[in-house]
Amino acid sequence: MDLPQLLLDAKAFREADAAELSRSLDRLAEALGEAWALVRSDANQGPSKLAHRLTGLDFVAVAGGSFDLGLSSDDIAEAAEYLDFGSEVAARLASLQARAEPVHRVTVHPFLCSERLLDAQTIAALSAGKLARPTVSRASARDLASALGLRLASEAELEWVARDGGKTRFTLDAARDRERIANDDRRLRSCFGLREMNEGTWAEDDWHPSYEGAPSDSRPWFDGSVEGVVRGGFWLMAMQSDEELLDALAAVRYRGVQTARVRLVFPFGELGQLPADTRTQG
Repeated sequence: MDLPQLLLDAKAFREADAAELSRSLDRLAEALGEAWALVRSDANQGPSKLAHRLTGLDFVAVAGGSFDLGLSSDDIAEAAEYLDFGSEVAARLASLQARAEPVHRVTVHPFLCSERLLDAQTIAALSAGKLARPTVSRASARDLASALGLRLASEAELEWVARDGGKTRFTLDAARDRERIANDDRRLRSCFGLREMNEGTWAEDDWHPSYEGAPSDSRPWFDGSVEGVVRGGFWLMAMQSDEELLDALAAVRYRGVQTARVRLVFPFGELGQLPADTRTQG
């Protein structure tokens, strides 16, 4: 079955009315089969969700599209609207930029993404008590996802949703929206219905020190360091200086730390078709 057209174009997804979104998600839920169940939302709660029966987690549909991945001159120009580029800020920005270049065009395939980060209780339940914290090692995160027939979000997928489908330069427009939401990260809103986009989260990819040789689509990039990649890691309310706002740029990436949060995805749309074995997963 071909994918609903709205799932191939994030701009069309953002502009669609509730009835259009509902029809597309109805088609998607039917195609995915018994492993997934449609969870309808009213107009004030954002798009409907899909519940993964095996885990009990709610997932949202993320529409695909193309965008420039990496920390671009336009990103830096917007950051300059909010920051005084003194020597310390400039030096830190140069370090962040070196890890997020060359900027390159990436095609994002549509996917299902867990609405929230996994909390400690959920991780404990899904790991049969082997893990009991909200942050885990990269190996544990990948093993957990794989055992559930899922995977971690790729770097490109995490940057795409942080940019709200290519629309913003700061994560969910955090810098521009900072005053309106009173520095409350919980009030950042995603067009796809995602929550908790600010916390440091494991990507599926291996760590690479730059984007030299990176793929041109959103699938995970391997053959690098097993330390992995962490995306996100800012808390508006806790910021002690405006310099820390750099961490909210959607393109910022870090070499893997010991532990980070977990967000799961189901990449059904990498070929623009639903995979033949979709109905058997989960």
